[in-house]
Amino acid sequence: ALTPDLYLQAEKAGINVVVTYGMTETSGGCVYNGIPLEGVEISITPENRIAIKGTVLAHTYLGAEALWDTQCKDGWFHSSDFGRIEDGRLIVEGRVDDVLICGGVNISISAVERFLQNRYPALTFAAFGVKNPEWGDALHLAIAGDVLANEKEITEFLVEEFGAVAKPRGFLALTELPLIGIGKVDRKKLAQLHQEGTH
Repeated sequence: ALTPDLYLQAEKAGINVVVTYGMTETSGGCVYNGIPLEGVEISITPENRIAIKGTVLAHTYLGAEALWDTQCKDGWFHSSDFGRIEDGRLIVEGRVDDVLICGGVNISISAVERFLQNRYPALTFAAFGVKNPEWGDALHLAIAGDVLANEKEITEFLVEEFGAVAKPRGFLALTELPLIGIGKVDRKKLAQLHQEGTH
């Protein structure tokens, strides 16, 4: 995802930025600068998810047809992304799995990670949720890097920026973050590593 800061930096440098939106299920980008390509329709579901219809859509998931049927209804593919339409343009607000509901409050995982990455460029962060009877999803942090992380200071910065709900309930120190696919952090693996460490 392109951050607003990076977008502004690029514009200031005279770079013509074209933001695309799409996914594997749409054969790549199908919305350019908020405008759907010809033959593509976009709508927002009552849950604020982005739904897509058109000839760009795949027909099914091979070997997981039932899963496709739960996500594709009446020709509309219901994505895992939140969004809104403003002045006729699609604005992508984040992924469904990017949000933790902690103590009844939504916390954006990517916002937490971006905030910490800017403050501690020598470290790599991954926020993840662990089910908790009191908090729902309790925020935890995995930290990788050669520099020793100051957990107390990190906690204070997060609470100051996002409120008490963003106080991490646990830390995981790793040499490197586990990845899946195209360099995405494996958050399920992080939760698993946390559970293994607490036994």
